Amino acid sequence: MKINQNESLSFFIKETYTSEIERIRLHRNQGIADFISTGLFLKPNQSIEVSRKLISGENNPQILIGGYSRNLWTDEPEIFTIENTPITITNFSNKDSHIFIRYASMQVILQHQNVRSQ
Repeated sequence: MKINQNESLSFFIKETYTSEIERIRLHRNQGIADFISTGLFLKPNQSIEVSRKLISGENNPQILIGGYSRNLWTDEPEIFTIENTPITITNFSNKDSHIFIRYASMQVILQHQNVRSQ
C-alpha cells in the first residue's frame, strides 16, 4: 500500500490497559505490547501530521516512531503524545521507522476493578 503525501488515514482505537497492568493481571514476568502497529513506516527525514478526535476515553493517545530491540537498550521508539492540536512528526533517524499507536491507561484497569468488586 502506498500513501500519497496528501492522502489521509483514520484509525479507530479503543482505550486499553497498559503493559504493566496486563503483566500483573495475567501473572506474567514480562509485559505485553500495549500499542498497535499501523502497518506504516516513515522514511528518514519524512514527516507526517497527526491529529485526534476522542470519541470515548479521557486520555491522549501516543504515536511511537521506531521500534524496540531486544539486543540494544538504546533502540527505543520516539514517543509523541497527541493532544487537541495537530502535530507534525518527523523521522530524524537514518532508517525507516515503523509507526505504532498506544492508547492505554492505568485508569481503565482501576475502573474495571471497581466494577468487579461491586
